[in-house]
Amino acid sequence: TVSVSNGGGTQTSNFTIVITRPVFRVTPASSTYFSGTNGTPFTSPVAVNVSVDYATAIPVTITGDQPWIVVSNAPSTVPGGFSVNVDPARGAQASGSHNGNVHVVLGAGADAVSMDVPVTLNLTAPTFTVSPANLTLGGASGRDFSAVPVTLSLNTGNTAYPWTVTGAPAWLNLDATFGSGG
Repeated sequence: TVSVSNGGGTQTSNFTIVITRPVFRVTPASSTYFSGTNGTPFTSPVAVNVSVDYATAIPVTITGDQPWIVVSNAPSTVPGGFSVNVDPARGAQASGSHNGNVHVVLGAGADAVSMDVPVTLNLTAPTFTVSPANLTLGGASGRDFSAVPVTLSLNTGNTAYPWTVTGAPAWLNLDATFGSGG
């Protein structure tokens, strides 16, 4: 209440201050989707932007709720942007579909507002290939004891994983029974 007085009397006026929480937008607000072969790196982060309905910088906290969600370049105030990527090796994710969220919290305490950005990770099991699939040792006459090359491959790009041969009979000569490769 404000009162103004002069020789003719006093005039009183009531004032109300309305403070609203900021309105903010996260773009993209819909699900962020990643898909690939399990065991391969994900090298295409998604850019996310946070904006508010006015120009004042407001503190922001941005975190992933799963260990495989990678948030980088997160600003300490908005407006600003950040990147979201995934790393299935964090938490050793099995092949299949996984869901999580990036939590965006604007402000602090009782005045904080928040929004979740859904993140989906779809991992396809890698394909292990042995070539040739079938071997005939000894050749057509049964007397050819030449070595037969066998190639092992796993469609994980440059990421190598260990392998081991087990159950080989004693008469079979292998030049390697373990190693690693992609």
